[in-house]
Amino acid sequence: MHQLLIAKYTLIELIKKRLIYLHVLGVLFCCSIAGYAAGLVLTDKQATMAAFYSFLVRLFTVAVLSAYIILTEMRGLEPDNAQNWLSLSLSRRRYLLEKLLAYAGLAIFFAVLAAVPLLWIASAPLWQWLLGLLCELVIVLSLALLLSILFRQPIVGLTVFAVIYLFSRGSAEFFRHSSNVLANSNSIFEQAIAWFVKTSTYLVPKLEWFAPADWFLHSEFIVPHWGSVLTQTLVYSVLLLLIALERLLRREF
Repeated sequence: MHQLLIAKYTLIELIKKRLIYLHVLGVLFCCSIAGYAAGLVLTDKQATMAAFYSFLVRLFTVAVLSAYIILTEMRGLEPDNAQNWLSLSLSRRRYLLEKLLAYAGLAIFFAVLAAVPLLWIASAPLWQWLLGLLCELVIVLSLALLLSILFRQPIVGLTVFAVIYLFSRGSAEFFRHSSNVLANSNSIFEQAIAWFVKTSTYLVPKLEWFAPADWFLHSEFIVPHWGSVLTQTLVYSVLLLLIALERLLRREF
């Protein structure tokens, strides 16, 4: 009777809020900025435009998807709103699963839409970049769902997400820098901070491997570490969702 009711309602709600139109406008804006940037260089204009566009649209897609999930789910888990789906005799496991399915569909749509302009401007790894972006968005939506359950204030959830995401995007650089500090610094305070940063890089996914813009800058595509990318996607998304389920089961409305 209630088969996929939450998933269907979630999809209908995001259509009513014109989120799809917002993403279309964002893609067009990223194309315009990338085209302007490509016009400033003298050589490899097509590769520069593809790289700059892929960088912008990747960041924009992550921002829109994560913000929408966090803001929507925080509102949906407020006591008054939560009673609406609790009254349907849906288990909390079922609720989280249907939300996951709806947002996974949204992530696929966003990723495909973001890749469409690259059909005309990319000279290299379009499909590999699309797969990398999809893997990244799976981790993003899993983290966003967890944060929407852990926190009740939108600004806190969005801030924590931004910190974790940006740290994950630059984890390789943080690792190299902290290793250099540990090797060359004599300050105990600096070494302690470097050790903490280096240890933290082991706890986050290496998102700079997933869909980097510099793929489009090389004349020959270098095959990424797909084994590591797919493994990280599976491990981190499952872990984040299990924690989200545990917190949702414990949450009082």
